[in-house]
Amino acid sequence: MQLNQKIYPIRFENFKVCGEEMITKKDWHKYYPSKDGKLTNWALRSVLFEKGGRKILIDTGFGNMPSNEFLAQFHLNGGFSLEKQFSEFGLKPADIDDIILTHLHFDHCGGCLSTEGDSVVSTFPNATLWISQQQWDTALNPKDKEIDSFHSATIAALKDNYKINFIQEEGGYLPGVLFQLVHGHTAGQIIPVIRMKDKTFLFGADLFPSSAHLDPHVNMVYDIIPELTVCEKENFLNQIVDNHYYVIFQHGLYIECCSLKRQKETIVIDKTFKICDLF
Repeated sequence: MQLNQKIYPIRFENFKVCGEEMITKKDWHKYYPSKDGKLTNWALRSVLFEKGGRKILIDTGFGNMPSNEFLAQFHLNGGFSLEKQFSEFGLKPADIDDIILTHLHFDHCGGCLSTEGDSVVSTFPNATLWISQQQWDTALNPKDKEIDSFHSATIAALKDNYKINFIQEEGGYLPGVLFQLVHGHTAGQIIPVIRMKDKTFLFGADLFPSSAHLDPHVNMVYDIIPELTVCEKENFLNQIVDNHYYVIFQHGLYIECCSLKRQKETIVIDKTFKICDLF
């Protein structure tokens, strides 16, 4: 099936964590509302699109490899079904050709794998994975601050179940998609920039996980080099405005996509959108 030259949001389960972990501000609740006290609810959003005859997915959520005890701490909610969403396009997971893994933290890559009894199998059996070499090396030998962000069994199983293309540098590895690299959140995180018809979309991943994080100084406790994240965000914000990109937020529960504008000395949200309404 052709996906009609559009980008489609795909949802995995929402998750809850302490607000001060996702926003390193004492007044974090001013940036991101919460109905659960210190807990904040966040989306796990992917996008599905077709370019050059290839069906491409970005990131894959938690998956079911981690134990129920491990997953319970994130209060997963939302009731999203990947199969049901794919069926709306007449697709199955086996139809996916390429998966861009922005990075290998467990909430971004775990859904590549599924457990069937005692066996681990690929959820997308015909897909090729795209991962930066620097991120792969980091996942195999994480620093103490980042070690809890990687699920070692998942990382080990990826290479056993998939063909992986490791990218060494920025570039256009897939039709209509530019891979850019950032290193403040984790080394070698891919930020995909997607050209679709007359529009260009930047997938924020964990550089811009939500609209609250458009402020360069609003970041996450999980960032490995926070000061580098600030610089990277400042550079990207100018790129976004200068090139009229739309930003897709992977974790923002309330705002899915937006355009930006300059306002005096800052860059702020111009308009907000549902991705599908842009086509």
